[in-house]
Amino acid sequence: CYTGTNIDMNNSVTSVGVSSAGVNFLAGHVIAPNSSAGVGGEFAADFSVDALGGVTSVSVTSHGEGILSAPDLVLAYSGTTDAMSGSISSVRAVSAGANYDDTPGVLRINSTFLNHTGSDFAASVTTLGGSVLSVSVTAHGSGYGIDPTASDVSLYYGYATDCGSLTASTQCVQEGSVTKVEVLRYGNRHYASGAATITCDAPCVGSGFAATCIDTPVPPSPTGDGIIDTIFITNHGSSYSRSNPP
Repeated sequence: CYTGTNIDMNNSVTSVGVSSAGVNFLAGHVIAPNSSAGVGGEFAADFSVDALGGVTSVSVTSHGEGILSAPDLVLAYSGTTDAMSGSISSVRAVSAGANYDDTPGVLRINSTFLNHTGSDFAASVTTLGGSVLSVSVTAHGSGYGIDPTASDVSLYYGYATDCGSLTASTQCVQEGSVTKVEVLRYGNRHYASGAATITCDAPCVGSGFAATCIDTPVPPSPTGDGIIDTIFITNHGSSYSRSNPP
């Protein structure tokens, strides 16, 4: 029996060795998914990783009983039974970019990804001053064969909004849309709130962008002071070019 227990060492897993460390893993659990068939019953272990995500050690927390053959072991995310193999464990931003929406967005893999056999990956992208500050994976997904590159993913608005022909949609991509409008000159006190006039003459391309000019009321008056304080986007549009905006 194991020291301090009445668990027989026979037909149990005494230890787990690492024959290949791999890369990009996160510290988590080792599970035996075939335990329901009576092989590997109640076996469990934790594993540690190094700075590159390579597995350095496995610590058995439950040796199991009645194991008659070597169980199939799977590396799973901590606190879950979700396998790490074929999923996306983490995302690193290699360039912070600029002019992204201030509200955290959602990173998803494009359907045009050449090896798009996987599904359900998503990450939350936090920005600061229009540049990417951090990326946090919210759903690791499964079934991916190779790592997607920057061109295989898109950053979506983190809320339902309008973009081109899409209305109240969570499928609006920030790339090629107008994320914000900055007021550089407030006007000469002859302006009032109303729809903005948008022009997109060649070489400008894209369509659908719409916005409202806001002359904020000055208390106690219900009207503004005749200058435009902010521009509220009502439709972000689509297919615009950053080099030739509307």
